[in-house]
Amino acid sequence: MYGPTETTIWSTTYRVDKPGNTVPIGRPIVNTQTYLLDAELKPVHAGEDGELFIGGDGVARGYWKRPELTTEKFLEVPLVSSQRIYRTGDLARLSQDGNLEFLGRVDFQIKLRGHRIEPGEIEALLEQSPGVRQAVIVVREDREGDQRLVAYLVADSEEPQTNDALRNTLGTKLPEAMLPSAFVFLPELPLTANGKIDRNALLRLPPPGLRVTSTVSRTRDDSVSEIELIVARAWQEALGVLEVGLNDNFFDLGAHSLMVAEVQAKLQNALHREVPIVDLFQFSTISSLSGHLAGMQSHGQLSDRAERRRLARQR
Repeated sequence: MYGPTETTIWSTTYRVDKPGNTVPIGRPIVNTQTYLLDAELKPVHAGEDGELFIGGDGVARGYWKRPELTTEKFLEVPLVSSQRIYRTGDLARLSQDGNLEFLGRVDFQIKLRGHRIEPGEIEALLEQSPGVRQAVIVVREDREGDQRLVAYLVADSEEPQTNDALRNTLGTKLPEAMLPSAFVFLPELPLTANGKIDRNALLRLPPPGLRVTSTVSRTRDDSVSEIELIVARAWQEALGVLEVGLNDNFFDLGAHSLMVAEVQAKLQNALHREVPIVDLFQFSTISSLSGHLAGMQSHGQLSDRAERRRLARQR
């Protein structure tokens, strides 16, 4: 059963006949109507995401001595109903079989680097992945101006999927902007006093590290070349992590265009020469980028333009 207090607790039901990846919230009960509307309060098509509104005999009169909140939440929308309907703030979708699927909260919508993201959509896909029982997406800003998506998960097996496997699975269904930069497994998700997931508690956890192999730490390693160390330090500072892998893809670790520009500036400052930004996209691992830069250095493959800039800086 699903429904908010403002519509007398129960508004829709769904009969669970057998276990599945998700449990829909079903269809409206007798004398109750449900509507999925967009931001302009117009109905969305079946299969599209929309905000869930509820009408019918169960809708309350409003909030006690809170007229402004009542006006905000209890609306008249003649396009869909002749009676007032309640704005739940929940995102849902009407499936092909006529059942409503709950997707998350409207107020959890995220705008990240110009992209509007529905965390509920990512969470639903993660919870359909093998080895994942619960998933919550939050936006962390551990460094000012650098926001990134982080997935907090609870496993349903002793051997959960690796970060790479989860990222690859999501990558077949979601655009790059919606892929979390880190996946963190917890024994259980923190809850508020009323039993809901405590997202603020997740934000208070230490910044997540990234699982990598063949790592380059901040300490010099004899097996790592000087130029690999320079590139690694630039990555570490841009990504805000302690370790990066020689063969990890910069963009798979959560990098975006602003970080590319930051790394470019750091490398040019450390190497005292121009590093074309296109090289950072073309050679996206420490190993490949270091090899490319070392080759340029050993063969003197600096363009005339880069050389002129270098000389100008020295004057």
